Amino acid sequence: MLRLIFTMVITILIGVGLGYFMWGSRVVRLTESLNQITLEYDALRSELATRPPRASGGGPVPSDELRVINEGVAALRQEQAAQRVLLDQLTATAANPGGAAAATACEDNARNLRTELDRCNADKQDLQARVNGAPRSPSPSEPPYSPPIPRRPDPRYDNRY
Repeated sequence: MLRLIFTMVITILIGVGLGYFMWGSRVVRLTESLNQITLEYDALRSELATRPPRASGGGPVPSDELRVINEGVAALRQEQAAQRVLLDQLTATAANPGGAAAATACEDNARNLRTELDRCNADKQDLQARVNGAPRSPSPSEPPYSPPIPRRPDPRYDNRY
């Protein structure tokens, strides 16, 4: 019986000791953070108590705030003026697309497109002739067809071993 009581007491003491060591660091960190928050709250309260009360509603606004607001409005007006200039330039460009320079560029593009279209039509006719079994006429830029040269097997890659 005495041995049972002694074992229970030792077990309880070990449990309390382990609990203290396991949870003690968390409790310390929590206590430190609460103390820091309390100190910051007290410092903020004393700072607000030393400032003069501010008029709420339609009262006068301090000059610093007015200066910041005026600077923001001026920046918005400058941005609006820059956008207006850009819009005027784009409108002028849309009304007169570039005159002679644009016309020559369009003609060059049309000429290139016609050339590509002619090439595509020639390729199409060649493919249709191949499908129908007609012999193909070689184009002047293409060398004549020569069959591949048969190669002798390379003994280094012979897998008969």
